[in-house]
Amino acid sequence: MSVQRLLPPLSVTRANSPILSSAKREADWATLGVLIMLLTLLTPSVGIAEGFADVYLGGGSTVATNNTFQVNGNIVRDLERSGTSQLFGGRLGYWFENYPYLGLALDMAVSTPKFSDIGPPQSMSPVTLSVAPISPLAMVRLPVGQSEEFPKGRFQPYVAAGPALVFTALSEFAGKTVGSPAVLEDSSMTLGFDLRGGIVTFLTKNFGIFVEYRYLQAHPTLESNTGSGVVQYRPTFQTNAGVVGITYRFGWQ
Repeated sequence: MSVQRLLPPLSVTRANSPILSSAKREADWATLGVLIMLLTLLTPSVGIAEGFADVYLGGGSTVATNNTFQVNGNIVRDLERSGTSQLFGGRLGYWFENYPYLGLALDMAVSTPKFSDIGPPQSMSPVTLSVAPISPLAMVRLPVGQSEEFPKGRFQPYVAAGPALVFTALSEFAGKTVGSPAVLEDSSMTLGFDLRGGIVTFLTKNFGIFVEYRYLQAHPTLESNTGSGVVQYRPTFQTNAGVVGITYRFGWQ
């Protein structure tokens, strides 16, 4: 899916029909809507005992396959296969009353993978690649150190997994081709996969800190028409990251 941009001195237009692009965008959002609706429908049947809100930040590394820019199907830039990533995000969710070791959450994060040679050749022009997954997650936890003050455990190792609706945006790419530069500034939204694992340590009944490992796989599709032809960037990103954060629990009974 492509989003139309206008870049001087070249006009960037959609490579695909606006109607088809709109339909793909609506399908992506419909998929996320169905997932959120399923999470909501599950709530009354099992009950909510404990809600939570998390914020976190961290960093890691991103490995890319098919990390190339193409013009009319021909590779014009073969980029690095790995780079660093910084990320931050937040999460809302709940643990079930009848099954306190099971929970559901909706997570949103923003990361900025950096490949040192993704910019224009022989240029210091800034190039920003942003990846923002929205992930409905199924979660499982293990209560450790239970007491009257911490009935669900002062320490809670957990794992989480789910699909991710991944928004990817590239600020600008310019590659030297025959006759004129190829310019790509585009965004896309595609489905990916999100996996987590971590441990929460509670400082009080309601507040705690956590460390977490996360794995994200994304398959962005960035494409546009320019005076040089069709410019494409369709990598597969695999990000391994570590984050630290704080959690607030509410709705205890």
